[in-house]
Amino acid sequence: MSKRTYNFYVQAMKQFGHWAENDRRVTTSPVKMLSKITVEDHDTKHRRALDVEDLIKLLERTIIEPSRFGLSGPRRAMAYRLAAETGLRANEIRNLTVASFDLDKCTVAVLSAYTKNRKAALLPLKSDTAVELIGFLAGKLPNVRPFPLPDKTADMLKKDLKAAGIPYEDDSGHVFDFHSLRHQTGSLLAAAGVTPKVAQDLMRHSDIRMTMDIYTHTLTGQQSAAVESLPNLRPANDSIRQKKTGTDDAGALASCLAISNEKQRSDTKSNEEPNPFNDSEPPISLRPAGFEPATFGSVDRCLGL
Repeated sequence: MSKRTYNFYVQAMKQFGHWAENDRRVTTSPVKMLSKITVEDHDTKHRRALDVEDLIKLLERTIIEPSRFGLSGPRRAMAYRLAAETGLRANEIRNLTVASFDLDKCTVAVLSAYTKNRKAALLPLKSDTAVELIGFLAGKLPNVRPFPLPDKTADMLKKDLKAAGIPYEDDSGHVFDFHSLRHQTGSLLAAAGVTPKVAQDLMRHSDIRMTMDIYTHTLTGQQSAAVESLPNLRPANDSIRQKKTGTDDAGALASCLAISNEKQRSDTKSNEEPNPFNDSEPPISLRPAGFEPATFGSVDRCLGL
């Protein structure tokens, strides 16, 4: 029993003792002094969901694996698939009977005796899954349990994960046990765009925060796809602004620069005076007129004449 589960039991016992004391059935509650255990972060098991490709890889590999814990490979694969598509817990799948399935209506019913909240549940099945279930249920009496899962479902799943080349625990310390298949349900529903309220109903959670914060994981590529789905925010007049600044086309920009350079060379040539004494020497530019008066004969003095 985990520390968190222990605390849930303590809380329930203390509430019952408090009711018995107020109803004068007992003088004082015998569990009044019970205290909860402090749950640290490392005491909590962090689960993860697989990418769709890895989940399919697990199912395909499990089908061809030998029997384990009294279940054949195809039967184990179907149990994993049921858990991932419906969010059924291990104990709920374990106690399903042939009569629990209505394959014509594509539903599966769970009795209140086996649900966590002690409420009966009627869950939908995918149509293709319902078709494949016909072979698993054919020829069996209504009270037969087609998926008698072992108590140690984690040990069973670990071996199938190893056969598929998928680590039980990733680099972040998150594990993938049988209950992680329920996390897989919430993650797949979110990836399919199912609204949180519908996902909460399918997961049978009383608090939507549990559905969104605990049982919904971000699958690989979802963040990039989400950003790509954002609307185009480029301004409508952006092309006009680019044309004005010359940044809309690299060729146009190069042409503008070439014209500007040619114009500068032409202006320089117009201010140059050819050297009458030596054609091989470059012409000497005259000093442009400014605030000082022009000095005549400077060219002759520079030439020493």
